[in-house]
Amino acid sequence: MHHLQTKILYNLALHDELRFSELKPRDMESNQFMYHLKTVMAQGYVAKTDGHYCLTPKGLRYVNAMSFELLTTRLQPVSRTTVYAEHPDRPGELLLYRFNRQPIRGRVGLLNGKIHFGETLEVAATRELAEKSGLQAELEFIGQINSRNYSAEDATELINHTFYFVFRAHDVSGQIKDTGDLHGQSFWGKLEDCDPSQFTPGLSVMLEQIQSGRTGFFADITTRL
Repeated sequence: MHHLQTKILYNLALHDELRFSELKPRDMESNQFMYHLKTVMAQGYVAKTDGHYCLTPKGLRYVNAMSFELLTTRLQPVSRTTVYAEHPDRPGELLLYRFNRQPIRGRVGLLNGKIHFGETLEVAATRELAEKSGLQAELEFIGQINSRNYSAEDATELINHTFYFVFRAHDVSGQIKDTGDLHGQSFWGKLEDCDPSQFTPGLSVMLEQIQSGRTGFFADITTRL
């Protein structure tokens, strides 16, 4: 986005509404400014009502993610739900997921997925469980984990920052999908049968929290990829 367009959104973020004369910088030609104002309006960020300009819902979402110091949208942690499920008939087997996307391509961990905008946590977890494994279950929210993964080569380079909402699955039913998709593959398995070097970062800490039997836990994990 052009810096003048970002400045328009910034100014509107500090007011309920502004007139054209209040938005336009004094040293800028009206035609030049109007071009950028019309652009953000055409993109759906700004609306005009009774001679005043204000942010639309899309504009409000944009400025909500904006750094007011840098006037750019900032990187923010990704929110995900993750599901811990034990096989109903085979003790020791867990619902695992082999990821097929960077930055954890080829790693094995617990099934998880992003929360869609507007979803409740339980709806998001239920949807991800069905989409990625084909299974159904009663889900119990049990804790939260803040996970930061740094580069193995450069400890100052943050690669991934995820906030997990952890659910325990009860009364698991259905048949697990035989095939995965572009993102990965679900399977029932025992951790001792997997190569520990291929576990997702922080998996051991996550399992320690889950298998402790506590609810309402919170853990902060920092690892290297």
